[in-house]
Amino acid sequence: TASNPPTTVPTADSTPVVQTQSANDNASAAVVATTKYGFCLYVFLAILFVVTNVCCTMYHL
Repeated sequence: TASNPPTTVPTADSTPVVQTQSANDNASAAVVATTKYGFCLYVFLAILFVVTNVCCTMYHL
């Protein structure tokens, strides 16, 4: 009888830990995805800016 409650307690404790871990993983994945998207957007804008400047310079020349 004394060995049953300790077995139940770790199970109850480990379940929220697993849920919290998966929640953290999801949050991390969202942050990574947002960062990658933001970086790609930044690179795209930078390239667009450079191309626009080059085209304008060539047009003026």
